[in-house]
Amino acid sequence: RQRQSAAVIQSRLRCYATEVLHNERVSKTSLILTSVKQREEICHLRRLLSVATQANVQLNSVVSKLEPEATHLREENKRLARTATAAASAFALPAASAFALP
Repeated sequence: RQRQSAAVIQSRLRCYATEVLHNERVSKTSLILTSVKQREEICHLRRLLSVATQANVQLNSVVSKLEPEATHLREENKRLARTATAAASAFALPAASAFALP
């Protein structure tokens, strides 16, 4: 009986050890796969960052080229507004005098 009990215990210990080893392998495999996936995601994010940085440089270049033109157009707009105001005033005086009572 004791031999049977010892054999049963030994068999259970072997099963338990096998299960522990299996679980360790599964855990290691899972960690490796997670690590590989994270490395792939990091590479992808680095590529996206590189593309975004290049786009930002190009955008800044375009903005710096357009800024002088925008400043010029704002100044031109102010000048035209002054001219339009002066023209409206010049037109309004004779028109008002044409309707004035004698």
